[in-house]
Amino acid sequence: MLIGWDADANGCGYSTATKDYPFIYWPSPPNTQMLDQLKQTPPNLEAFNKLLNQAVCVKECPQDDGAII
Repeated sequence: MLIGWDADANGCGYSTATKDYPFIYWPSPPNTQMLDQLKQTPPNLEAFNKLLNQAVCVKECPQDDGAII
């Protein structure tokens, strides 16, 4: 099984500290350039690490309220 890991190296929903936070979320989704790097064969590990360093564990996925920031 795949476990989502946040920027602090916590397995989301995996440990006592994150048992109530089973989902992984990226406040800033990856841009097109990063997605292209992740699709490379083999994957660009620098891009993968950068993506993981922006992740957080959450209780539930945020809902779109339609607000533009």
